[in-house]
Amino acid sequence: MKAKGLIIGLVIVLIVLILVFAIAMSFGFTDFDFNFNFNFASLVEGVSNEYNLQIDISNENEINVDTLNGFIEVYGWDKNYIFMEVTQRFRGFSDNELEDMIEKTKPVINKSNRLVDIKTPRMQWVLFFKNYGVSIKLHVPSEVFSKYNLNTSNGNVDLTDISGEISAGSSNGKIGINNVSGNIKADTSNGAITGINLDGNMDFKTSNGAFYGKDLNGNLRMLTSNGAITIENSVLQLYLDTSNGSINVSENTITGKNNHIKSSNGSILVNSILENTGEMNVKTSNSSITFYIPEGKGAQIEADTSNGKIILSDLEVLTSEMDKDDLKGSVFGGGNLLIKLDTSNSNITIAKKQ
Repeated sequence: MKAKGLIIGLVIVLIVLILVFAIAMSFGFTDFDFNFNFNFASLVEGVSNEYNLQIDISNENEINVDTLNGFIEVYGWDKNYIFMEVTQRFRGFSDNELEDMIEKTKPVINKSNRLVDIKTPRMQWVLFFKNYGVSIKLHVPSEVFSKYNLNTSNGNVDLTDISGEISAGSSNGKIGINNVSGNIKADTSNGAITGINLDGNMDFKTSNGAFYGKDLNGNLRMLTSNGAITIENSVLQLYLDTSNGSINVSENTITGKNNHIKSSNGSILVNSILENTGEMNVKTSNSSITFYIPEGKGAQIEADTSNGKIILSDLEVLTSEMDKDDLKGSVFGGGNLLIKLDTSNSNITIAKKQ
């Protein structure tokens, strides 16, 4: 019986190893490191290596950065070269392995076709609690570079004082964008996005993260889930969509002919200057909507709720249809602006902006 149990145990171990190998192959990992020589201080505390270098430029005007398990920071400046600061972090490697890993994971820099490409090598799949990450900080000539493509994982991305075509991506990291103009795209997961003093077309997406924006000008598309959206002191056309999060659009100027503000299981507050024409759709479920209309702003209103009430506060509405949970009418003489408010299981409050 003991021999039989031993055979079964060996078969199970073999099956597990085969499955591990198959999973690794599916991700393109073919080399394995089964070295059991741990540096336990490295395993607990980690080890880092830092270095700086200067990248001279000639006619390059685009930058690609691709790294992993580390942050990316990009700052515009008035010098005529790129200054790069690199921080490599390692965990679980022996002293002998570290020396090799430091060299193998240094970001590789290539320049061609007006592009500066900075890429951290992807090493073999590292087993048994070993991992590494590389963070990259860049100071770039802001008047020279006009296109940025920046990607990392398990790290934040921060951009300051640049302009142009900008794409920033991460996973499990926050994205912060400050004093930036152009076509700006940002995509992450499990992290918040913050934008301060931005000008242009903004296309942002995250999950399990909030968005905060201030001093924005242009067009904003913001998608998230399980996160709140807050916008202040901005001039924008809006497409906002979240779930399980509130939306607060206060002290802004809303522009454009078609604005979309939607949540589910989150309250919505709109207290801003409105356009004279177009359509504004505000929708949520299981939460309230509070909508302020500026003095003298003529508009048509359609409001609908279920299992809730429509409340008018300090506002005269000329109604064509009204009961406790449904309203159609106009304010301040009507006009070419249509405001549509829709929720369920909660109230809609329509008030005059103070």
